[in-house]
Order: sequence, then C-alpha cells, then structure tokens
Amino acid sequence: MNTDEATKNEAATYGNNNNQIAVAKILKIWLMQVVADTWGSVPYSEAFQLNDGITYPKYDELNVLYPEFIKELDKAIALINEDEVAFISGDRIYDGDATKWKQFANSLKCRIAIRLSKVDPNWRTYIDQAVASGVFTSNDDEAMFKYSNEAPNECYFYRGYFVDGRNDFSITKPFTDLLKGQPDTLNNKQHPWEGVIDPRLSIYTTPRGGKYLGLPYGLPSNNMTTAIRNAAPSWYSASPPIILNKDFSVPLMTYAELCFILSERYNWDQEWYEEGVESSVEHWYALAGKTFDQDAQDALDTYLESVSGTVNAETVATQKYIHLYMQGTEAWSEYRRTGYPLTMLKPGEFTYVVGGEKVAFTPLSDTKGDIPARVKYPTNESTLNPDGFNTAIAKLQDGTNNYYSKMYWDVRTEQNPHPANK
Repeated sequence: MNTDEATKNEAATYGNNNNQIAVAKILKIWLMQVVADTWGSVPYSEAFQLNDGITYPKYDELNVLYPEFIKELDKAIALINEDEVAFISGDRIYDGDATKWKQFANSLKCRIAIRLSKVDPNWRTYIDQAVASGVFTSNDDEAMFKYSNEAPNECYFYRGYFVDGRNDFSITKPFTDLLKGQPDTLNNKQHPWEGVIDPRLSIYTTPRGGKYLGLPYGLPSNNMTTAIRNAAPSWYSASPPIILNKDFSVPLMTYAELCFILSERYNWDQEWYEEGVESSVEHWYALAGKTFDQDAQDALDTYLESVSGTVNAETVATQKYIHLYMQGTEAWSEYRRTGYPLTMLKPGEFTYVVGGEKVAFTPLSDTKGDIPARVKYPTNESTLNPDGFNTAIAKLQDGTNNYYSKMYWDVRTEQNPHPANK
C-alpha cells in the first residue's frame, strides 16, 4: 500500500510512507525474534509470500535468522524520516513519533546482538552500531503497549485471571524469596544480596497476613493444601498487583533492559549496571502510579548501594531477570543464554515441604534435568507444512520434537553452565 503507485498517495494520508513501512518491519522483527527464541528454526525467508505461491515455506536455521533480523532492522532504520510522523493516529506505542521508533529499532538490535554473545564475535559491533545510530536514553523512550479498560481489549493478564478464571497461576516462592533477600534453604542456594529487600516487591505482588509469600514452583494442583492456598498472595482482593490491571502497559522493550545489555557490552560496566537498577525501579513505580518522592529515592539509594558491591555476569543477569518480570520469553531466553539466576529451580530440586518431607519438582515432560530449552512445534505444523516440519525435527537432538534441544545461541553445558562471551 505504501509503495504501489495506485495506493501510496492514499496511504500517505495516514503517515509518511517509508515510516509506515519501517514500523511494520520493526514490529515484525520484534515478533519473529520471540517466535525464534521460543521454537528455534522457523519459517522466515519464504514466509509472508502466499501471494507469490509459497504455501510451504522452509524453516530457517537460527544462525541465519538472527543476522537477518539485524539486517532487516538496519533497513527499517534507514527508511525512517524523523521529520515526519510514522502514523497520524492509532499508534498506541509511540503516538506516531518516528524518532522513538528509530530508538526502539536500535535498542532491539542490541537485544538481538546480546542473544548472540556466546556464538558470534560480531555482537559487540552490532551494539556499537546501534548506539551510534541512537538507542533509548531514558524510561521516556520505552516501547510500551498500554491496554484498554474496555472489554474485550483489556490486558491478557487481567483477562486470564478475572475473565477466564485462571486462578492456577501466581508468583512463585523462589522469585518471591529472591525479592525478599532470602536464600533457598531447601536446596542450599545462596542469595547474591542476602537480607536485602527489593523495592519492587510490593509492586510485583501483594502480602497476605502482612507477609509476602509465593506458591511452590511447579506445584501439582492435587497437592495444593489448604495451608499453601491460605499462604498464597490474595490476588482476588480489593487491591490486586498492577500486573492484573485492565490497562496494564506491557513492554516490548525497556530502557532498563538496554542498560543491562550495555553493562555487559562494556565488560560489566558499573555505571550502566546501576543505571539499569535505578531505571527499573523507577519504571515499576511509574507503572504502579506511585509518586517517586524523597522516601522512595532514599530507599532506592540504599538498595542500589547494597546490590552494587559486585558487578559481574551473575549480578547483571540477576537484576535483568528481576526487571523482566511479566516478560516471560525474554527472561527465559536470558537464563538459557547465561545460566543465571542461580535461584532458578531445576527438575529434581526441592520445591516445598509437606509432613516434614522435602518434595522435589518433577516436570511434566523430559527436559534432561534443566528448564525447557525450547517449546515443541505445534502438532498442526506436521499437516500444514509437513516438509518444513519434518526437516526441522530431523535436526533436533534425537531427531524428535522435544523440549531439550538447545538453541543455536545456548551453549551451556554441565561442565560450563555459564559460558563466557565471544
């Protein structure tokens, strides 16, 4: 519509032609990275070409996909005219601001680059290019999608909990203990900041009986006892956490995440790390509608001093993981890339105590002793795209559609659970 001579003039009434194309490319890459991070090899180079007669697109390997994503972002960035609007109306992320779309594209390029840090020695170059072109500079630049208070366009976290009645999910004990500064005594795991209470705790969840408690990780529903249920956060209360607000703003990418990426890029830089922690706390305070007064600033300063004594791969990754609450795919991907945080519960480790006995977490499917390395391809792919599906399956570990075949960029081993960057 923006390139065809018959339609591009009409399309331009909604915003600059090239800017519209650029935004479409940026959003496509954002989504396709989520898809690739989830399943592994997926159709891309031959996808989106139904009008050209391609109904069975091939599955592209990840070592081809991620560099292609970066090239596509570079093309989008080159198209952007910052003197023109992207869209006159309807842009719920940036209200048509082309400069902010460019910043998002460059920041997204940094996310893709960091995913390649263990396998591609060019990852630093990709980040340097993005920084030179213009990345996020503050929380004001974040790519946030704000949902509506009106049905049926409320946030899906709200809809899942209050509309669909999915009361079988909650904040977990390991994550709550991480926020509370408590070590995992069931598995003798140390806490990087023992005794330090995270200022985001009261935003992420709600107390019950004055205590912040999470549900045991991977608890089977038939093992849910009255005691465990009564200790769980009361999210059906009059004041549920902000993540269950109808109009909760879901991030596509935030400034804090970029700060942690840049800290890693510059060899665990202290200033970028502290900027990441500070901007994360401020980000969540703003989402919660809390006034960031002097008391909040004093609490942040105290917390920042407590968590900044050591800045390394573990502390950067752990703070990044905390910040990525409600961004499940990105947090999961970062664990697979880095092996952090160490508080992550693995199959065979203890999750709760009943009758004085420790109960181990048992996954529903074989994950080879780790958290899932990928999600299985949907079964309907075997009929919708059989050749691509079967070829992709044959390249997975054991030649099966499983949860344990590692991604191209996931090079962790039992002997080296936290591989160094290239």
